Amino acid sequence: MAIRQPDGPELIVFKHRNKRLVFVGVQHDSNPTSRTHRLIESTFGIFSARVVIVEGVPTSWGYNPVRLTQVAAEKPDDQGLQPSGETFPAVRGAIKVGSKLLGGEPSDADVRRVVTGLGVADEDLLGFYVLRVVPQWVSQKKFDDLTNDAASALIQKQLDRSRTELGLGPDLLNDSESWRRWRLMVNPGADPKTVDVEEAGPLADGPWPTSRIAASISRARDAHLYELTVAQLAEHGAVMVIYGGSHALIQYPALRSLLGKPCYRGAVAKAVPRSCRT
Repeated sequence: MAIRQPDGPELIVFKHRNKRLVFVGVQHDSNPTSRTHRLIESTFGIFSARVVIVEGVPTSWGYNPVRLTQVAAEKPDDQGLQPSGETFPAVRGAIKVGSKLLGGEPSDADVRRVVTGLGVADEDLLGFYVLRVVPQWVSQKKFDDLTNDAASALIQKQLDRSRTELGLGPDLLNDSESWRRWRLMVNPGADPKTVDVEEAGPLADGPWPTSRIAASISRARDAHLYELTVAQLAEHGAVMVIYGGSHALIQYPALRSLLGKPCYRGAVAKAVPRSCRT
């Protein structure tokens, strides 16, 4: 039976024979004083995994890619926020305890292949690749109006990047204005100036049509993450996964079937029983 997603970050620890999996289900947050950042830091205080799998980084980059490890030197921005969000304490914690870092994301080509088979058009996939980043920009106070020049520049840059990642041509959503028109067409009634965070939520029955696109992408991502986690457990024995809480919820039934009932599920690392730590 699946677990209900908690309101805050959550720690789930599985121990089965000589294997241990620590899954930190986070709330995406750029604030270094947030519950998510504090839970990640405290988890590294009691667990030492051989491999730490992080969200937002392609598995194809391999172990300890420079583009990921250099996040450890990242400085807060003018608002005191970490541009890389919870990836910052994840990378710093892994380096401190000597764990290997590994991205948990499938290639964009694999995502496109899977979601195309689920009926998602290339234009909608490209549009969503930009939409999913907008809540992070808003939380980092990059802009306060989705129609202003600062937002347009970020949207254009992300469109160009995502188009390259997905292997798409220049004819789809070729500028920020066309992206804004796409969003309002797909999500009728959306506020032109700001984004409801649920627009990017991976819910097949969510309140916005873009939620269905997100659900298709999530399906591709979670299948890859599960297969990767199983492979890393088989090879290394002790693995930590630091991913969004929705992924923990989706992964839970399969992980419980594989590893049995977790020996701890909660939000306080120091409350993990000693028998569960080793």
